[in-house]
Amino acid sequence: MFGSYRNTKILKTGLRAERRVTMNIPIWITYAGSIALIFFLYGAKGVILRNARNPRVRIALFSIAVAVCIPVTWGLSPDWNNRHVFRIAIYVGSPIATLTIPVISFLADSARTNGIPRPRLVRGLLEWFVAVPLWFVGWAFFEAFVMGWVWI
Repeated sequence: MFGSYRNTKILKTGLRAERRVTMNIPIWITYAGSIALIFFLYGAKGVILRNARNPRVRIALFSIAVAVCIPVTWGLSPDWNNRHVFRIAIYVGSPIATLTIPVISFLADSARTNGIPRPRLVRGLLEWFVAVPLWFVGWAFFEAFVMGWVWI
């Protein structure tokens, strides 16, 4: 990629050789980065809901924030070297796994909020400690057993 092959390795799959980028990122960095992305989106949600009054502007600004996060989820995926994971699981599945709950939370708050949103501590804690982990695990099982993007 980009003229340099220092960080690539050749994988022989069937009759053809495939060149893939090797990304040796420790697993804890990928999870910490995903959590940071979720924090970023919740922070963007709070700023947007407090400052933008027009619903279309709110959605446009949050869409930009989500669009910025999508390539970061690709880079944070720990499965680049995993031959049991199809690329669609990285390019489609990783953003869905990481960004869905913040997007649903934004849409719910945006639909109900006419001004400055009320602090919702209990709902926020439920989202962070129940909804996000359940969604992540549920999506992983859906990817593997329904979509067939991951095989064992």
